[in-house]
Amino acid sequence: MSDQIAVGMSEIMWVAEQADAFTWVSPVATDSVFLAGDGNFQQEPVLATNNEKQDSYSEQPKKIAYYKVGTCSFPVNAKLSGTAGTASPLAKLLKAVFGRETVNFETDVRYEHYRRSDEIKHLSIVHQMGFETNFITGAALSKLKMQVQADQIQKCEFAGLYLKSVVAGTDDLAEAVDGTTTPVTVIKYTSSEERFEVGARIVVGTDSNSGTGHPIENVNEATKEITIAEPGITTSQAAGVLITGWTPTIVAAGEEVVGELGWVKKALSGNSLVNVETLDTTYELDNGFKALEKEKKNSLYPGRICAGKRKVTLSVQKYLTKEDTNVKMLLKNYKQLEFEVNIGNEPGKIIQIVAENVRVEGNSISGSEEKTTDIKCQCYPNAGDDESVLILK
Repeated sequence: MSDQIAVGMSEIMWVAEQADAFTWVSPVATDSVFLAGDGNFQQEPVLATNNEKQDSYSEQPKKIAYYKVGTCSFPVNAKLSGTAGTASPLAKLLKAVFGRETVNFETDVRYEHYRRSDEIKHLSIVHQMGFETNFITGAALSKLKMQVQADQIQKCEFAGLYLKSVVAGTDDLAEAVDGTTTPVTVIKYTSSEERFEVGARIVVGTDSNSGTGHPIENVNEATKEITIAEPGITTSQAAGVLITGWTPTIVAAGEEVVGELGWVKKALSGNSLVNVETLDTTYELDNGFKALEKEKKNSLYPGRICAGKRKVTLSVQKYLTKEDTNVKMLLKNYKQLEFEVNIGNEPGKIIQIVAENVRVEGNSISGSEEKTTDIKCQCYPNAGDDESVLILK
């Protein structure tokens, strides 16, 4: 295998919904998610200190106690289906971060916040970057950020937690295999480095187990052997072919929208909404999900994820005009506002964020020439768990 360098354009994800927090579900081609920046997935071990005295000034190596709940973040373009009332290619992500999805045929798709009676939605993620494929189980998306700027394709920035990640790297097959008569479940790799973990899925040469990947059941580093689940390899593969992490095929779908199109609207509660010309509007949702990691479960991955206190904020930056002289009064008197953020202006390509109980909680003015005002708001429930609604229409 040549000493190639990984490039960022090869990074891509696939996402599938899980039935529970712990059971992996393999994504399929239509679950493709295209990143609009770097994806970040980190899971670190908790190391137990060895305080044994050995008549030496040297510290002793630590032991892995368990692995923390992992953290993830990734930006994607806010793609819509192009047809009103048809779910977006990002539907699984949006449902996971909001909690509730309602599809109104030929009208819109609505995302509403988790209620106390709702279970946290968990995802399985295949994340390919360069020569490495990560298989992530139990991902819970806690945060969403959408910053609306006129000269940008609209993005969604997601962040969250996950329970477990295993990896499959890339290596050469050390010995030829012929599974045409008797399927092969043990293969040898060439590298002396650790590149494969139990639970990951691999492709051996052209053998992909009918497109689903071969699940790894055991890795013997001493003999450089990988044991895969039955039915195993049923084809003939020459020595030197690549062993790689499995991924579904790639299917592109969806329509992007540009920040310039659409309006931001606001009004005092009970009044008619009016258009507001803005420079920057930022919507942020934080579900407050928490990692619980210290339970004793006879596992290196004992963590779980629980719900927390939700916070929804909205900030608007605009040129300071005579219409904004009331902002200080809104802050001082804590008046209830309604906001409607619209991105896009064609049916099937419109994102709308509606918040009916918004309070100004901060305001600053800057600029040595044209003055701008930055209005910081928090969204509160109007009738219970409805701080905001995301509508695709």
